[in-house]
Amino acid sequence: MLLEQKTEETPYITSIYVQFNYADKPTEALPYWLAEMLIGPNLAYHMLLKAANDLSNWGIYMDLIHYRNYDNEHRNLTSQHNILSGQLQ
Repeated sequence: MLLEQKTEETPYITSIYVQFNYADKPTEALPYWLAEMLIGPNLAYHMLLKAANDLSNWGIYMDLIHYRNYDNEHRNLTSQHNILSGQLQ
């Protein structure tokens, strides 16, 4: 994936960690490209899952799957809400 990038592009690398004490410092938003990898039905998502699986840490792997499932559920609920709102008008 990185070999095909142009030199002026930002590589797909970021630190991902859990901050346990949220009161001290708010968490930062995910980088845009990572959020796109998590929700997009594309090769990049599957490469991300494989990389997480290769870490031999099932927690990270399952966190990625759960994020995607929650996003899908959010999209479905939003769609249903929009349909119902349209029917009420």
